[in-house]
Amino acid sequence: MDSRTLMARLGPRSISWGIVAQVRPEFSPQDIAAALGMIKDKFARELFCYLYWPDQSDSSFKDIEQRVLHRLMEECKARTMNAIGARFAYTMAEVELVTARANSRAVTLALAQYRAAMELANERKWPSPRATYRNLVHSVLREITAPAICAHCHGSGQHTNHRIHVTCPVCHGDGVVPLSDLARARSLGVTWHAYRKAWKAPYEWADTTCKEALGGAERALIRHLGYTRNDNN
Repeated sequence: MDSRTLMARLGPRSISWGIVAQVRPEFSPQDIAAALGMIKDKFARELFCYLYWPDQSDSSFKDIEQRVLHRLMEECKARTMNAIGARFAYTMAEVELVTARANSRAVTLALAQYRAAMELANERKWPSPRATYRNLVHSVLREITAPAICAHCHGSGQHTNHRIHVTCPVCHGDGVVPLSDLARARSLGVTWHAYRKAWKAPYEWADTTCKEALGGAERALIRHLGYTRNDNN
C-alpha cells in the first residue's frame, strides 16, 4: 500500500477497502492522522499533507511557498557567504605571499589551492535574491503537485518489452517526467541560456529538496504505522 492509498482513507469514506485489508492491516483515518502527527520534520509533514491531504493541511499554498522560499534563501545565503569567505582567504594568502616575497613551490601550490577553492565557490554561488526566486518556487510546487505524466508508459512506470514488464526507461519507474529546461526557463520568465547559466542549479536544488522531504515524510508515515523501523525521520 503506497502513501496515496493511505491518504485516500482520510477523505470521504466511499471506497471499499476489503481487498486491501486482505493483504495489509486495516488502518482507520484516526490511525493515519496520528501517524502523520508523529512525523518530526514539520516542513516535510506540511508539504506531504499539502500534496496528499490539502483539506486538512495546516499550511496554505502561501505558507508552503514561504517555507520553500525560506529554505532556498538560506541556501543562497550560505553559498554567497562561502564565496565571500573563499575570496577573502585567497586574498589574504596572496598578500602574505607577496609580503614574504616567497616563491617556493609549497607556497605557490598553496596559493593555487586557495584560488581553486575561490573559483569553485564562485561557480556554486547562486544569483542574489530577487523576484525570480518566487517564480522558481511557484514553478517547483506546480511541477510537484501536477507532474507531467510520462508519455512512454502513460504513468504506469512500467514498459512491456517482449511481453515482459520492465521499468520504464524514460521515467525510471516514477510514472512522471520533469519539465524540460526550456519549459522551466519559460516558467521563470528567463531565457534558456540564462536558466542554464544561473537558475538551473537553484531550481534543481529546490526540486530535490522538496522531493526528498516528501520521501522522508512517506517513509516516516509508513514506519509509524508499523511497516518498517529502519528510518530515523
